[in-house]
Amino acid sequence: MGDEASVGSHRQQSTISGPDSDPIIPVHLKFLISNIKNLVPTILTSENYSIWWLQLHQHFVANGYDGHLSGATICPPDSQHPQHLILRQLQSEFKLKQLGDISLFLGIQVIKTTYSYFLSQSHFAQDLLLSAGFTDCKPAATPAPSRPSLSFDEQPYADPKLFRKLAGSLQYLSITRLDIAFATNSICQHMHQPRNGDFQSLKRLLRYIKGSFSYGLPITMGPMQLRSYTYADWAANTADMKSMSDFCTFLGSNIVSWSVKKQTTIARSSTEAEYKSLSSATSDILWIRRLAEDLGIPQIRPTVIYYDNTSTIVLDNNPVFNARTKHIEIDYHFISDHIQKGHISIAHICTADQIADILTKSLPVSRFQLLRSKLTIRSHND
Repeated sequence: MGDEASVGSHRQQSTISGPDSDPIIPVHLKFLISNIKNLVPTILTSENYSIWWLQLHQHFVANGYDGHLSGATICPPDSQHPQHLILRQLQSEFKLKQLGDISLFLGIQVIKTTYSYFLSQSHFAQDLLLSAGFTDCKPAATPAPSRPSLSFDEQPYADPKLFRKLAGSLQYLSITRLDIAFATNSICQHMHQPRNGDFQSLKRLLRYIKGSFSYGLPITMGPMQLRSYTYADWAANTADMKSMSDFCTFLGSNIVSWSVKKQTTIARSSTEAEYKSLSSATSDILWIRRLAEDLGIPQIRPTVIYYDNTSTIVLDNNPVFNARTKHIEIDYHFISDHIQKGHISIAHICTADQIADILTKSLPVSRFQLLRSKLTIRSHND
């Protein structure tokens, strides 16, 4: 993923050499294409794509533009060129549909303030509670109890179709609600054969949503430097002894990527589990760095990954592999290679400050609320 060939291939698909190029629409043109309704053909072929590209290019050149499109924006000849004049020029030539400021996208409300946006699925959460019959339930302070119940009902749940419907809705709700990601992940692992005990866990999560349906994800202005937190809970699953991996990546103060996943193989040590999680986070960061560069946000400095496993730190500083650590050598060299290339750097963080801890286990109320605030999950009114 990090080799020069793959980087070159990625960038090559993000450029247009001219009207004779193949009909591959770059990412940074999709916004513009979606607004020019009369020129975008229903079926994209080499011929009509070339006509569309040529007409658009000629319009820009005729109006004094350099013909360069960058990151879903049009570069005007004058940096002070008002946006409404650009739109007026385009409307004189093409049929445009101006939608105004975004307010709703795929069920996600976008609330605009003076200096930020706020992403919320409160309407979806309320509809979910209504369909489940939990509109008047007693709210819970956390998505799951910090200690598992001693008496778990193993009997099959009577309505597995309802269970799957609610579990799928919870998974969609976690797009803006990272605070329910771990509980939702645990519930979705039992969608095929849900038990009564699994439905009790789902009910607890619905009770938590009842008390926090207005929560969402803010997007604020600030520095555009990437940083990531990764964590692994070794042998977290007592049924198969597999570990949980998670990471969350921030661009400035805004969280832009996260993952909660049970590892596919059993780790024989906490160091192995940590390296698997660290390797997954590294792969994700490399992709985000390339995307950020395409969007005009190049990452000059290495992306810092914070984790709290001291054994992994020792191995980073003294890469001597013996019989106990040789099985993680591939992950180590993958991570080490990108450290040497300046793509990432590793930093230690104490467990108390590890934000990713909220994505791997159920926590007490005070600890959960602290980490939730660090994830920036909050109510729009806070």
